[in-house]
Formats: sequence, C-alpha cells, structure tokens
Amino acid sequence: MRPRPRIVVTIDAARIAALARPLADNGMHLHDGWDLPDDPWDLRPSGVAAFGAVAESDAAHVVRAASRCAVVVAALPADAPWALSILADLHRLGPVQVDRPAERPDALPLTGEQLELLALVAQGATSTEAAAQLYLSQRTAERRLASIRAALGVRSTAEAIGRWLASPPQDRS
Repeated sequence: MRPRPRIVVTIDAARIAALARPLADNGMHLHDGWDLPDDPWDLRPSGVAAFGAVAESDAAHVVRAASRCAVVVAALPADAPWALSILADLHRLGPVQVDRPAERPDALPLTGEQLELLALVAQGATSTEAAAQLYLSQRTAERRLASIRAALGVRSTAEAIGRWLASPPQDRS
C-alpha cells in the first residue's frame, strides 16, 4: 500500500483553501503561513497543517515545516526555478501529492514515454534514478529529456516540469 502524502503542492494559489479545508474537517489545526512555533519540534502529535502560497524567502520555512512532520499544503509558482528546488527537498522528506489544474489550456505535445519520464523527474527522481525505474540507459533518458525540452520549447528541465505541473498529462492509452 502506498503511503498517504502529507505534503501537497499546487501551482494554483486559489486552490489552497480547498486543499486545506478537508484537513480541518479531519481535526487538523490549520496554520496559515510558514512561521511555526519552535516548541515542540515534532508537530505530528499536535496535528498541525501549515498552508499558503510560497515566496522565495519562505523556502527554508516550508521545508522546515515538512521536516517537523507538519502537514504541508503549498502553492509554488510553476515558472520559478527556485520552486523546483523546494519541490525536490519536499520529495526527500516524504511522498508529495502534486495537485494539477483540472483543465488544461492545451495538451502537451509529448508521447506517453516522455510524460512518464518527466513525471518521475518532477517527483524528485534524478535522471539516473528515472532511467533505472523505466529500464532505460542513462543516455536514452538524457536524450528523452532533451527531446522533451525541445518539444516544449524550453531551455531547462525545470521549465519543462513547470509546464507539466501547469497542464495535466495526456491520456497514456
């Protein structure tokens, strides 16, 4: 059984309230923002859920809240390179649920194999780890990432992930 995520990330700041509301309904204590009290360190017993939009200056506070076992609901901007760094740090702390918008303005021009690789990298896997999970050589994974960047018209994998987060993946059937 897959562990239930205690970290939820969205690119739509307007969705924060909708994502945090069920936590309050389940008895969690909602804390708007990232400045949590220093005591106690382990926030799991107190049932704290920190939520809000994340600015670059909040990066360390968001990761600290997650490391202290608070439930985290964070809105990260899809086009900021520092947001990818936060996302990678959060993935190291536990399972992350990525909340993507229900509607997409345009479909991503990617194949199912490319989307699968991009999804693994977006979830925090290195290209080497993603290649191993998909039974690809490192070189094939790197070539696929290059073709993804070219297809999306972006210069970095971080920008490609931002585009992927902004648009739900295509059907893979």
